[in-house]
Amino acid sequence: MQGWEAVGVLVRHEYGSEGAAFVRSQLLMNQGYKRLGPLLAHHDIEQGRTWALVPAESSDAQRTSFDGSWSGFEFDWETEAAQWLAEAARAQTDGRGLLCFEHWAAEKEDPFLQTGEDVGDVFFCGNDVYEAAMQSAPVEAFGDLATEYLWYPTIGMITRLPNGTDQIPSGGEVTVAQLTAMAETAAVIIVSAWDAEGLVFWQPSA
Repeated sequence: MQGWEAVGVLVRHEYGSEGAAFVRSQLLMNQGYKRLGPLLAHHDIEQGRTWALVPAESSDAQRTSFDGSWSGFEFDWETEAAQWLAEAARAQTDGRGLLCFEHWAAEKEDPFLQTGEDVGDVFFCGNDVYEAAMQSAPVEAFGDLATEYLWYPTIGMITRLPNGTDQIPSGGEVTVAQLTAMAETAAVIIVSAWDAEGLVFWQPSA
């Protein structure tokens, strides 16, 4: 079933099997050179809900052309996405919710990470780099982070800190087991689309 509800100049478009297939393809593409895609791939993507914020005037064909672009449309995607992402992170229990993205290219020893300039709250799993916004962060931080990570091939999630962990300090480390637990409890999976102009969201069926 497909449909949408108005969100200002954007609408929330619910996908069918084509949305699930796209999310699955992005998780599998991540396999082999990064870590998060394979960890999230265990979710039953085909049985969940896949949706995106898209221009209200766009056609169904444009909405399902994930490799296309939104050229010619004007919309405030960041503001709309920030509000929803913040609410979804804050819905996680025990004050331990967070939004995080896996950096598609950076490695732990990269010089820009060592200087700390123009770098947000990052943590590492092995050599892989993740940037996060905890649920206590201001709404704008969620929009800034999501916009930064639009670039292909973005994989992100809204999840909870692993049990026994109250925080991950910026520059801190998580083990593979901890990252695996975070992937297993992910409430939202996020992938980029439309030539770095939007994100597609997946959630388990209610």
